Amino acid sequence: MKRRNTKEQQRHSSAVQGLVNAGFLMKASLQSNQPNPPSSLFIRWIKFNAVGMLGVGVQLLMLTVLIKAAGVHYLIATPLAVETAVLHNFLWHERYTWRDRTRAMGGSGVLYRLLRFHLSNGLLSLTANVVLMRLLAGVLHLPLLAANILCIVACSLANFLMSHTVVFRPQKEPWVETET
Repeated sequence: MKRRNTKEQQRHSSAVQGLVNAGFLMKASLQSNQPNPPSSLFIRWIKFNAVGMLGVGVQLLMLTVLIKAAGVHYLIATPLAVETAVLHNFLWHERYTWRDRTRAMGGSGVLYRLLRFHLSNGLLSLTANVVLMRLLAGVLHLPLLAANILCIVACSLANFLMSHTVVFRPQKEPWVETET
């Protein structure tokens, strides 16, 4: 019986030590002078995916309405549904995911960011979705919604990286001369 307690105590002690170490790592990364400490990048990734999940719902709803209710061909309905989701996601990323960066810009550059968002995320999403939908639904005969979900997942990581580094990149600090 004594061994069991010792093993349990060791496991408990290891778990507590792990939590303490994780706390120190999180505190260190939050206090980091890096522009994007790993923890903030992870939180931004979570926010990006939360917005993306809402966007998936918007895209699938629009695709269903266009195909089933309006009788639009799936290759026409797909880019319309994607564009609706792209606009939806941009608005949420502007106000939620990269809020710290857009607020630092004082509201300027929204149209320029929207253009960059369309030229990066939008163009990638539209092109990849149409090409992949043709392959998955047209050639492989997967159900339309399943094919569309696969398209969305395939574009997710590339879209995050483009948003983080191109669309919502932090403003450069003004160059300051130092006296010598």
